[in-house]
Amino acid sequence: MGMKAIRRAVCHGDFCSRLFNLLRMTLGLWLRRRFGVRAYNRSVLYRTEPPYILIPNHVGFWDPFMIAVHTPHPIRYVVADSNFRNRILAFLLNLIQAIPKTKGMRDLESIRRMMKVREEKRVICLFAEGRRTWDGKSLPLIYSTTKLVKLLKIPVIVPILDGVFFANPCWSPSIRPGPVTIRYTKLFDGPELRSMSTDDIYRQLSGILNHDDYVSQQRRLARYRSRRRAEFLEAVLYMCPACEAIGTLHSHRHNLGCTSCGYTVRVNEYGFFEGVSGPLPFSTTVEWNEWQIRRLDQRIGSATSNDPDGLLFSDTGVKLSIGFRGSRVHAVGYGRASCYLDRIEFLCRRPNRSLELGRGRLADLDFVETDRGLLFVMPITEISGWEVHTHERFEYFYRGVLYQFGRPDDRFSGLKWFSTINLLRGRDAQAAHIERAYQPDLSLMRRLP
Repeated sequence: MGMKAIRRAVCHGDFCSRLFNLLRMTLGLWLRRRFGVRAYNRSVLYRTEPPYILIPNHVGFWDPFMIAVHTPHPIRYVVADSNFRNRILAFLLNLIQAIPKTKGMRDLESIRRMMKVREEKRVICLFAEGRRTWDGKSLPLIYSTTKLVKLLKIPVIVPILDGVFFANPCWSPSIRPGPVTIRYTKLFDGPELRSMSTDDIYRQLSGILNHDDYVSQQRRLARYRSRRRAEFLEAVLYMCPACEAIGTLHSHRHNLGCTSCGYTVRVNEYGFFEGVSGPLPFSTTVEWNEWQIRRLDQRIGSATSNDPDGLLFSDTGVKLSIGFRGSRVHAVGYGRASCYLDRIEFLCRRPNRSLELGRGRLADLDFVETDRGLLFVMPITEISGWEVHTHERFEYFYRGVLYQFGRPDDRFSGLKWFSTINLLRGRDAQAAHIERAYQPDLSLMRRLP
């Protein structure tokens, strides 16, 4: 039986409602016990008849499940199509009729599906920031979300999750038990959206979604239990505040230290930094991240004037994979990824030369043969759709091909690459979504199995 037939069978009648009720009684109970989730003002969910759209802030992996626990109606989630590359996850997402959306691209198919969900009088859940927050503070809202809200003209309910960054930060694979709250607010009833401009919708939606977990944590000082409070924090914090080296920070248990100068900080049980070796200029990841972005911008400006061909940074032991949208990615090999002012270079030392791309071959890609391996050279101006996905993997499109950088140990900062490319392209370094205005030549990658 094909996937479409399975979806038609399982979603017939009240199956989806029974499935969500089962998840509430099982997974929902586990979430309440594990995170101590408390919901406030959820009566707005019961007073609002579908169709309506949920637009929460996005903090941790468990956000969609926490919201589903308190929502009385089955939810159709809009999720990144990269999640469909895993066959098991793809089956589960298809089971609940999730709507795939390609990050960095204008996806008319996903809009068409959401319009159909509205006609079926169901609930849509869309994370308007595009991805989980890196540092605990909300990311800029995707402007095109406001156009979608105006197009749908249905009630908008905004759940604000608080405390999730300390209990389940995106850079950590572990859960830190501690208090988590969700507060529901009905922002729009629906009919008034007809007369509102997209700018007005954007201002109101941005205002209510602007949340910083550290602000509320300073007030409540709740404890979050973990044996590895700083583990993998270098995925977010990539510049040392002492020597300003890029990519030299390394975490171990509760400490984050620089392998170049020895500067070290400790993450306490409340999620704030404490000094270990050297001064303490920042107490939160928000402050540290905002500083490193400013310094990175200044470094790019200085290099542009003094060394236009200079290297900004490089990562070794990086795994290069290629693919397209929701298709399974294919590993090319390991090597060094380097970022220059005008280009990205990847030197693959032991490439998988037998790699087949449907009827295409590895040789169909753009690279140069060198005595050290295959050298991929990609001008910054020709890449598009760059994003950071699960396990901090950095992705972008170049001439119709999806390129993905990552490391098996997950000690790789996709955020560093994302922020740098944004700055080089003259954009907000923390913008969570870059929309592409054109469709590239996808003839090669359409043949992917």
